[in-house]
Amino acid sequence: QVTGACGDSSIQNNEACDDGNTQDGDYCAGDCLLVTGSCGDGTLQGNEVCDDGNTASGDYCSATCQLVTGSCGDGAVQNVVWCSGAGQNYIDKAADAGADLYVTGEVSEQTIHSARERGICFIAAGHHATERYGVQAVGARVAQALGCTHEFIDVDNPA
Repeated sequence: QVTGACGDSSIQNNEACDDGNTQDGDYCAGDCLLVTGSCGDGTLQGNEVCDDGNTASGDYCSATCQLVTGSCGDGAVQNVVWCSGAGQNYIDKAADAGADLYVTGEVSEQTIHSARERGICFIAAGHHATERYGVQAVGARVAQALGCTHEFIDVDNPA
């Protein structure tokens, strides 16, 4: 007896797969009768933690696509999260989102420990370096909206 339905993330006895939706084009067909994706195809499927386009071990993603095996310093940056200014307290959220590199403006002792424990690379680039592009973008947007000009004066700041 079938107690669930296609798309409920639970494989029933009349289903070949169930990836939690009824859409075609992902791991499982929309009717849950055909597996359409596979580990190593370069597309992150609903049943995969990672997919780096191959089934080789020893690179960024495991051969079964169930474990991220890359780590800080392996020379293969896959996902970068950037938070300007004093964003050091968001490193764990960046790691949870799958980042292997986190860039922000400040560092604290806690940030370094989180980076080491989570295996995520961390760059504290300084407030000036991480915030200047946002200020320029806001200036350009305001100038466009108001029909005026703006000038960004870059004053070097080591912090």
